[in-house]
Amino acid sequence: MTASHASISSSDPSDDASDERPELVEMGEWETRLLEGVTLTDAERARLEGREARRADALDWAELREGLRLETNAHVGLLRLGSMTVRVAPRLAGGARQLPAMIDECAGLDALDRAPGRDVDVPEGDHLLDLVGVRLVEACRQLLRRGLADGYVEREDELGVLRGRLKPREQYLERFGAFDRVHCRFDDRDPDTWENRLAAAGLRACERHAREANLRDEARRLGRRFEGECRPEALDPAYLEGGTYHRHNAHYRPAHTYARLMLRGLGLDGLKGPDTHRVDAFWIDMNRLFEQFVEQMTRDALADEGWHVEAQATESGAIVDARTGESRRDVRPDLVLTSPDHHTRLPVDAKYKPFETQPPMADLRQAALYAQVFDTSQETSRPDAILVYPRAQPGDDVELDRLTVRRSDGQSGADIAILTLPVSELLTWDDAQRWQQVWAPLLHSSEEER
Repeated sequence: MTASHASISSSDPSDDASDERPELVEMGEWETRLLEGVTLTDAERARLEGREARRADALDWAELREGLRLETNAHVGLLRLGSMTVRVAPRLAGGARQLPAMIDECAGLDALDRAPGRDVDVPEGDHLLDLVGVRLVEACRQLLRRGLADGYVEREDELGVLRGRLKPREQYLERFGAFDRVHCRFDDRDPDTWENRLAAAGLRACERHAREANLRDEARRLGRRFEGECRPEALDPAYLEGGTYHRHNAHYRPAHTYARLMLRGLGLDGLKGPDTHRVDAFWIDMNRLFEQFVEQMTRDALADEGWHVEAQATESGAIVDARTGESRRDVRPDLVLTSPDHHTRLPVDAKYKPFETQPPMADLRQAALYAQVFDTSQETSRPDAILVYPRAQPGDDVELDRLTVRRSDGQSGADIAILTLPVSELLTWDDAQRWQQVWAPLLHSSEEER
């Protein structure tokens, strides 16, 4: 969804708002609200048409004769327009109070340990930037206690002794017959790595934009220690989308989870912009966060069951040109679950949107395509694809529905499972409960019973 507008010129040439606007507009995801009698100033309109709208496509808006229409999607956070603040709360995920635990889950943590004597108070209310900032500070503190990791960088220099590999051409041309110094190419250890830069960039943004003074102070204190070892301003923006993790840097994943939320929520100007404790816009993409939550929950629940979980598995050449065989489109579900015997590959797609009685037709078409692409032709009771939705209604039960695509000849086609998850309750369950309540009914094949 992209920000759109239908402009109506105002008879008041001044840049000051002349309408009676509310100070606070509270909304949930996927909600439409008409603010009667509210008009935008030129400055506010320019902000929506420019940086704030491009940042995350978080809010659709239109100026109508009746007033200002706002339409939210899967983003939560806040937007300030002059004296008015629009705040979008994560109602489908159980409210802002559940969001920290959900973020911790995505980072692969049950809870973060705090350093003794250096506690940072969790801010009251649902100021999302500070909620993320508290966890970022705690995760970075743990990295410093463990010691920042070094990376290898290739260097060239003249040294008194040979180190690494000799550069014979340079030695011949520049120091022929002299052996007091030799031209070398060697690997050296350097803490100025993308892992440390990303964590430091998150701390710098937290220092500049957090509301709570003690949180800003702690982010500044920790940030100075990081910046003594690395250059956050040199961070490649590509690492905001992801990076490669292995056994040497896996412990950075929690800090990176929070740093990415911080930097993506503010935009890159959160790192490079001026110091200000007033944030005009901060957004969290709940669709992305829900996908990460489902992934981590699934990995933990299936860890002892022999199933392999692969995120964003691309099936190349899934759609090809019928005449030439040339690949036209790839498909990439959020997760692919592979059974212990490798006979079943089950695509899973997480959808952060309201679910009432039936999934949207677009979601069913996508699931049917995935089912056909990943079909392993195994006669079992397992579904062919799974769609996962959050459930906002109270209750602690996982709701499961099964839909079958019926072909025109009466034969059954794809079998699609629909899971609606009570996120608030799921956060309190251990891995065994999640396996029994969520995945065992779907993945336990009738063939295994026989």
